[in-house]
Formats: sequence, C-alpha cells, structure tokens
Amino acid sequence: MNFNRSYKDAELTLTEINIRADGLTDEELGCSVSTFNSHIDTIGAVLRHARAFDHSAVHPGVDTRLVRRREKTRGRKKRNAFKPTEIKKLFQHPVWHGCKSPDRRHETGQLIEKDGLYFVPLIVAYTGSRMEEIAGLATDAILLTDGGFGFDIYPHDQRRLKNPQSERLVSIPEHLIALGLLELQANMEKDGA
Repeated sequence: MNFNRSYKDAELTLTEINIRADGLTDEELGCSVSTFNSHIDTIGAVLRHARAFDHSAVHPGVDTRLVRRREKTRGRKKRNAFKPTEIKKLFQHPVWHGCKSPDRRHETGQLIEKDGLYFVPLIVAYTGSRMEEIAGLATDAILLTDGGFGFDIYPHDQRRLKNPQSERLVSIPEHLIALGLLELQANMEKDGA
C-alpha cells in the first residue's frame, strides 16, 4: 500500500486520493497480502472467542480462513536486507564501542556491556536469522556440536516460531564465541534468566 506513508498524505482530499489511486496497479492498492491476512486472522479470533466464551449467536459456519489471500512471493524475497554501509553505521553505535553507563547506552563512554542488546544485533547480522528468533532464544539454546557451537532455534513457552521449518540449528561464528557469548549464557543461567 502506498497511501498514508507520509504525513502529507493526511492533507489530501478525497479527489486527490482518487486521482493518485487511478495510477496504481491492483497490487499497489489496498493492504499488502500479509496485512490483509493479519486483519482476517484478528476478526477470526474475535469470532471464535465470541462463540466459545460469550455464547454469542455467531454462526458456526463462518470461517474467516476462507477469505485469506495467497502470498505470491516467498518470505525471503520480501525482506529487505541491510546494505553493508547500513550495517557498518549501525555497529558504530556506543553499544559496541563504549557507552556512558548501563542506563545511558546511547551516550559515548568507556563501558561495553556484553548483554542481549550487544549480542542480538551481532547474531542477526552474522547468521541472517530473524531478530525475533534470536531475541527469544532460551538460555539453553546454545549447544556444543561436532563443528563447534550452534543455536538451537525451537518454539518454547515464551516464543513461537513463524512456521515449522523455522525450527533449526544455526552455526555460531567463532567471532561471537571470542566476544564472550558463552560467558553471557553462563551468567544468564546462573541468574535464572
């Protein structure tokens, strides 16, 4: 959807919106497929809740899954990858070069705190895994394998996975081990995190 991405769009009249819409393809009009399906899933959840808990008269034959749209492109093709210059700029942040204090991570200082804020973006950049997958790793997710260490990405009580194929073992680059990833895991296990 190309509408409402800019503050200026809020100032358009209905006539101006229609003129802009005339020049767009069917794919550019309306919600993206994933947004549309998300809305449909939410409506379906409300209807299921109404039937189950509110004893509402929602007809049992109403099934919102029937109106879901099919994705035409694969997920990996839709994701925008960071450009090398963007990654380089990200890792110039004080989190990786020294910050003021644990509470003032955006200010330059001498402290490098090797916690989740430090490691999660590094792991994502190295492995290409989803931020949500890495941020939601359990403390026991680092395993010793034949070739070194790996992240055991699996669903658990605090986090689901996007789909069954997302469950996998991801090799951990040696640089992350050298930076102290295993020490962070040991500290988190000791603290009961």
